[in-house]
Amino acid sequence: MRSTVEFIYRIGPLAILITACLSGATEERVALLKGQDIVITDISGRSLAKLTNDARRKGNLRWLPDGERLSYLVDDPEGAKGRLVVVDLNGKVAKEVPIRRPGSSHFEFRFIQSVEWVNSRRVRIEASHSPKNGEQFDLDVESGEESNWQFGYGGSFVASPDDKHVAYLGLVAMGPDEERTDSVEIDHESVVYVGEGPPQTRPGIRVLAGPVWCSDSKRVAFLERTRGTGDAAVTVLSVTGSFQRMPVPGHILDTPEVVCTDGRVVAGAGPGAVLVDPETKRIGNVTPDVQDRLQQQASTDRRRQEFLRTVDAIVRRIGGREGVGWRPSESQKKPYQWEIFHEKPP
Repeated sequence: MRSTVEFIYRIGPLAILITACLSGATEERVALLKGQDIVITDISGRSLAKLTNDARRKGNLRWLPDGERLSYLVDDPEGAKGRLVVVDLNGKVAKEVPIRRPGSSHFEFRFIQSVEWVNSRRVRIEASHSPKNGEQFDLDVESGEESNWQFGYGGSFVASPDDKHVAYLGLVAMGPDEERTDSVEIDHESVVYVGEGPPQTRPGIRVLAGPVWCSDSKRVAFLERTRGTGDAAVTVLSVTGSFQRMPVPGHILDTPEVVCTDGRVVAGAGPGAVLVDPETKRIGNVTPDVQDRLQQQASTDRRRQEFLRTVDAIVRRIGGREGVGWRPSESQKKPYQWEIFHEKPP
């Protein structure tokens, strides 16, 4: 599995974006956006190679799945929302693709938030429509055609392991989050879940964790809380629209996490976590076999964190760091990304 780690640094007016790529012990490398130039280095941080030497303002630096090319966004001179540039490790531009040209029949968005490569030809773009809501779509970099549009709560889009479906939280109204009512949707509103019960009396729900895909790519699981009563439940929603909603103890809301493993759902964290079986609708303690799988995943996460610390040490030698977050993607086709945003020197 290939993994990447991304950092964004700001030291006064200096911006540094670092993306590290894992594809084996001999291929670990780092790409830096230092000022407006891309630099790559090995994991020691001592072997530097400058890829670009131009004044174009760059952002969203990403490794392609093959680890041999990089992409980044620049302003489009023809008025598109951005231009995706792909370069090889010699700095040669392989292609430039405009994103959402003027006059497009699709909705106009404010700006591009993230870029993620699905495969060597298709890139997944998330864009902002408002402070809360956004859009996700795929772009074919060979033809320039868009597909697979989704509209929902910004940052909630998650693709199935087989990459055939997308689940997300539906569009939300402006206003305080405590007054928000959620929906869980799949594949451009092909499936919409807004809670159990008839529409006239349905109180609405808040989704506190998820949606997360199960390994079969046919179901998502999430932890919901009923508005008004505060009741907690784990719901498993299929791509056909059927669902199983299973009440869980209220203490699960104290550690709102949800993991789907082999069709069963672990809700909560630590000693208070429970195992939910959608087939039997039984709720009990986490079984040893599920606990082993969770520990294996935790071990994988620790190895990634160790690599993160190694890359972080390289960046510390450059100087300046503030704020960190990371967003994993479970598909082997997609990288793991960590992002660090800096507003001022430490």
